[in-house]
Amino acid sequence: MERHGDILLTRRAFLHAATVAGLTVGVSLLAACTRSVSTSTPTEFPRATAIPIPATPTLPPTVAQATATVTPITTSHVAAAYLQDALDYIAQNSIMRDRVDWQQLRDDAMTLTQDAQTTADTYPAIRFAVQQLNDHHSSFFTPDQWRTLQWASASGLGLINKGRVIVAVYPSSPASQAGMQVRDVIIAVNGTPVESLPASQLSALAYTRTGGATLTLQRAGEASPITVTLTVADFDMYRPPQGRALTADIGYLELPAFSGTPERGVRYATTVQQAIRGADVSPMRGWIVDLRLNGGGNMYPMLAGVGPVLGAGEVGGFVDAHGNRTWFAYRDGVASLNGKALGTVDIAPYTLQRPMPPVAVLTSEGTASSGEAIVVAFRGRPATRSFGASTAGVPTANTAKEVSDGASINLTQAFDCDRTGQTYNASIPPDQAVTMDWSLLDTDCDPVIAAARDWLRNQPGFS
Repeated sequence: MERHGDILLTRRAFLHAATVAGLTVGVSLLAACTRSVSTSTPTEFPRATAIPIPATPTLPPTVAQATATVTPITTSHVAAAYLQDALDYIAQNSIMRDRVDWQQLRDDAMTLTQDAQTTADTYPAIRFAVQQLNDHHSSFFTPDQWRTLQWASASGLGLINKGRVIVAVYPSSPASQAGMQVRDVIIAVNGTPVESLPASQLSALAYTRTGGATLTLQRAGEASPITVTLTVADFDMYRPPQGRALTADIGYLELPAFSGTPERGVRYATTVQQAIRGADVSPMRGWIVDLRLNGGGNMYPMLAGVGPVLGAGEVGGFVDAHGNRTWFAYRDGVASLNGKALGTVDIAPYTLQRPMPPVAVLTSEGTASSGEAIVVAFRGRPATRSFGASTAGVPTANTAKEVSDGASINLTQAFDCDRTGQTYNASIPPDQAVTMDWSLLDTDCDPVIAAARDWLRNQPGFS
């Protein structure tokens, strides 16, 4: 199974954490697949693993019985067959397949499409069916949405905010071109003070898809507020990973979400290993891996990049509805699933000067899907501790299947498990909870980094 993670657009958007935790992303489409799609083969989704689908799957008894549901006379044959195929696929492959009343779900879906004439007329019913799974991660995309996601492009303002605080800006986006910076604090939107705005409006700001917004910002070190006017535009969703020597003996890596082509995946992984090499010139005694703003996408470039710090071997896996396990691993610059390479670097893979050092992993409510898969990869590793807040709660493996008209069903088919075999199907709490002040993100006063740094300095090998 090839695990792939987060393309959520409708009710359960990509960065599920964004919805749950108030972390918003300045895009209208929030993830993308990493390879081209054929109409006959389920797409391997960026982050996790997709369960192999048998050529002639056997339906559970309740599903087989439900297949005989009578289609309303007013529904066209094309629409009815399309919906039936979609429901069959969901019923056969969902991680929740044994927890759903399929007869009732099919009846309800058919009721929603009793006048359907085209495949597009069935989309609301398919979305309804996906939502009834209640796995918090599956989703359905129209052909236009799916094409956009595959190219990792978006239309919006190009910022990520946590409440009033800007925590990330996409390069080449409207926010970047207007000069917005991380840690800028929004004090007014279109002239209205933030205190007078409902929280939902502030959260929705980054999802603006038409028009734009005028923001009044307070920037640290500036006496007067700054006003910027943003107009919605297309932009590239790629945010490069970052790394540096935090102190003379502690290395720091920030791994953002990643979605895009395989070539971009190689670029992402290579950038991470180059950052590790650059920081490790003077041998680092410990490392901080920051996943707080990693909302998911393709996990394998992340795994291939962070591998030198994580260590070689089978580091995690996925468990399907029947208890079957598949394992992902890192070795010599390659991230693989059951031996199949899915992420790599295009340089000589780096080896730390001090192998298997202590590692602090940082998480937040914005750590979702593939981001959670990387958290799980560090679980069970010696000398490792996590700091911050609980993750978004979607540590699951999704597969994208493109259907006959170019739409796509992104279906949760497995749960994450760590190297010890422990399975994760909900929010992952940190080993040490630390309250975050986002206005201090990535500064010397960042409370989560400070807690991680203090722990590292008390580990063996630190003077």
